[in-house]
Amino acid sequence: MSMREEDKEWFESDWFWETFGPIMFDEQTMSKTDEEAEGVVKLTGIPRGSRILDVCCGFGRHSLELARWGYEMTGIDRTESYIRRAREGARLENLDCRFLEGDVRTDIPDGPFDGAVCMWNSFGYSDDPQDDEIIVKSVYDKLAPGSFFLLDTPGKEVIASGFEANTWFERGDTKILLEYSIDLNWTVLTNRWLFMEKDGDINEFSFSQRIFSALEMAQMLYRAGFDSIDIYGDWQGAPYDNNAERLIVIGWKV
Repeated sequence: MSMREEDKEWFESDWFWETFGPIMFDEQTMSKTDEEAEGVVKLTGIPRGSRILDVCCGFGRHSLELARWGYEMTGIDRTESYIRRAREGARLENLDCRFLEGDVRTDIPDGPFDGAVCMWNSFGYSDDPQDDEIIVKSVYDKLAPGSFFLLDTPGKEVIASGFEANTWFERGDTKILLEYSIDLNWTVLTNRWLFMEKDGDINEFSFSQRIFSALEMAQMLYRAGFDSIDIYGDWQGAPYDNNAERLIVIGWKV
């Protein structure tokens, strides 16, 4: 039986990802793909030929890049159109990738994998915080001994240091206003996006993401079974301090 539209969580809306994907994955974001993929390799030391799982892979920008470097990639994402795009990209370049459509809360594919990544704000979206623990534990269970799980998020500390409640920009004839608020005692970042068209039409979409401090993310990985944790503030391996650009947490499975 199909899920009723009103029972779905916001991230289960194909319409959202297909409509707003070009805005989220703009030229600036896409230009960072090489640096982010290189950072995964640098921070983990994973050898070429290793099997890597890309959790919430989207249309595969990191999986495809890592496959070009010689890694055996598996990506999973719930958005069917993104998975189609990822598969087509792999086919055109004859890359060693497989892309699976599925819910990362229940459908993490069998491994064992030598490493796993969850990149670029792809974590903490479901209504139930327990889902975060389920995802991390599911990934842990599919990893080989000596492997890792790398999560890349904004980080509470990074958000707090440069928080802006409002910003706007233009894409073609559309003005886009982004409004942010910190809610539930610094556990949730709420987003309200307004799209103002040239003809006067206004479209609105709101959604929330759970946000984590470095300590909270490390504790979640420890609870899942990871034995040691590395924390970085950028893709070059800088410390997670007042100059951090991202929260990059790596859990290691002995």
